[in-house]
Amino acid sequence: MPDALCILAKAPQKGKVKTRLAAQIGEEKALLLYRAMLSDTARAAALSQIPALWWIEGEAETFGELLAGQRVMRQPSGDLGDRIKAALRHSFGEGARRAAVIGADCPLMTHKHIKELFNPLKNSDISAIPSPDGGFCALGMAGFFGEIFEGVPWSSPDTLKVLLGNATNRALRATLLEELEDIDDLASLERVAVKLNSGGDNASATRAAFFALKVARSGSPAPKNP
Repeated sequence: MPDALCILAKAPQKGKVKTRLAAQIGEEKALLLYRAMLSDTARAAALSQIPALWWIEGEAETFGELLAGQRVMRQPSGDLGDRIKAALRHSFGEGARRAAVIGADCPLMTHKHIKELFNPLKNSDISAIPSPDGGFCALGMAGFFGEIFEGVPWSSPDTLKVLLGNATNRALRATLLEELEDIDDLASLERVAVKLNSGGDNASATRAAFFALKVARSGSPAPKNP
């Protein structure tokens, strides 16, 4: 198995996903959007033709038909770094030469972005798709380098900076790819909506969700129900 793709996803349940966004637009609308992003993530992964393993938090049944025919593992306890490490360690343990981890909340990520994660790993040890908030949307490795996660502050403007600093301190080579934004709150939702509506035909499910939420044209969602 030369390449392996790990997809980290939460069970799509009301009140359990996109909680910051849900506080702003309501739990039902946040759930609608998250289900759409799950669908688009699955489609992008399939089109990449890279063998995928879904690492889920929650019950598999809540995903419906999305996981039919997919390989599925349960995420371990711990912080995001622990979960990423577990996924990567498992893939390399299965014989992968290159492995990458993505989330399920970045509808701007296409199958081309996923494939591009693996290309630099022919010469670099690490590849990453940065996000504007200081984190990353995707992380690839040409080997298991679990030590780069030591001391990384998650959900921080310094997340990627510290991770890359750890890599440099261990003489690991890193390549940064095109920045993409995931959806965590109202502001990021509006920015992603504008980008999706500016062209292209990817993320069809998320586009449909934006239309249902009345963000298809204006870039501003319908307000939270009182």
